[in-house]
Amino acid sequence: MKSFLIFALCFLAVSSQLTENIKKCYQYFLSQGLTKEGAAGLIGNLKAESGVRPDILEYSKQRKLQMTSEQYIQKTNDGTYTNFVNDRAGFGLVQWTYPSRKQNLYNRCKGKIQDLYCQLDLLMYEIKSYKAVYNTITTSKNVAECAKIVMMKYERPGNQSEENQNKRANMAMAIYRDLIAFFGDGGAKTVDTTSTETEEPTTTGRTYTVVKGDTLTKIAKKFNTTVKRLCELNNIKNANLIRIGQVLRID
Repeated sequence: MKSFLIFALCFLAVSSQLTENIKKCYQYFLSQGLTKEGAAGLIGNLKAESGVRPDILEYSKQRKLQMTSEQYIQKTNDGTYTNFVNDRAGFGLVQWTYPSRKQNLYNRCKGKIQDLYCQLDLLMYEIKSYKAVYNTITTSKNVAECAKIVMMKYERPGNQSEENQNKRANMAMAIYRDLIAFFGDGGAKTVDTTSTETEEPTTTGRTYTVVKGDTLTKIAKKFNTTVKRLCELNNIKNANLIRIGQVLRID
């Protein structure tokens, strides 16, 4: 009994560090072909930039603009605030700041600029153009290497000191350990499409978490959509390959 309680307390201590956004980002990045280490390295940088929050406005700009994050989002989405692109206020998961990047965010996520998966889609679109970064996070098994190249080649913060690089690497490695402890195998089991064993599916609004026995055809029928649409929404290249624990966008 005592050992069980110790285990339970340890598990709660680990899982409490993993926000739902971190879990969703991890599963999303795995579905995009990143290694577990690459996903953790990228999330470590998101943690440093925004706390892995898609709905956060840079704190110093909240004072300058005299708006909270919630007000900024609402006024941008309903069109009453029209300087979103050019205000150079960091916003979202990676704290998009430059006008060209905020324009892309606005165009892609118009009316829902705080949407996690919309921002993740933009992040992956951007990062694929940074060849060295993309190649590293899709092949490397070294968390620190992934965290540092994302910081130096993609995020490029003002403080690029070795100390800050190590800080982000350490943050990424802590997240990696927590994710592996939580998911066990990293949430990347291949779905057994021939199995008749089923589990209770999990739905959370606009997303669906894959369980054993699922196929895209079954999921499409359940939500009255098409396999093609699911592939487009989730950037799935092979419709026959989805993973248990993978979070799919439905609409």
